[in-house]
Amino acid sequence: MTNEGYRGVSPASTQSNCLRTTGITCLVAVVIGIAVIVWLVTMVSKYPALRHAAECQANLQNPDPKNQQDISGALERYARKKGKYPAGLEELHPNFLENRKILHCPADKRPVRIVSYEYAPPAMNAPPGTVVIRCDRHVIIRGRPPLALMLHKDGRITTQGFGAASSKPK
Repeated sequence: MTNEGYRGVSPASTQSNCLRTTGITCLVAVVIGIAVIVWLVTMVSKYPALRHAAECQANLQNPDPKNQQDISGALERYARKKGKYPAGLEELHPNFLENRKILHCPADKRPVRIVSYEYAPPAMNAPPGTVVIRCDRHVIIRGRPPLALMLHKDGRITTQGFGAASSKPK
């Protein structure tokens, strides 16, 4: 076999054409990707319902687990020291929870001084899966029930409603 090209085309020329075709294909894909991103940004900024859904989705990606984990730790410290859980979350500040703003859910539009979470003080011997805190502020679609975030006695954070069935360990 000889080193001559295929049907009069040299191997170097074939490789050059292949690279050129691949480069053009990649360029077209990048341009289409940028166009889609620009279109999405335009749609989200133009329609309030889409903007609201995007904000809620962002909240759900990180549903304030830091706040709820801090509250969980403060509840445990309170219970260890006093032998019972507090009657209200306000009792955690300032001795067991430094920052009172943690008692306010980021999805709550009311003033920060208001405690956002529904709290049900558990008995000291309550099972670990007992729901201690519930937040119903995470509205995904207006007119539909909100997504509920729940903090359990054992520190797990779970969601309920609107197609959610997740659990995040402490």
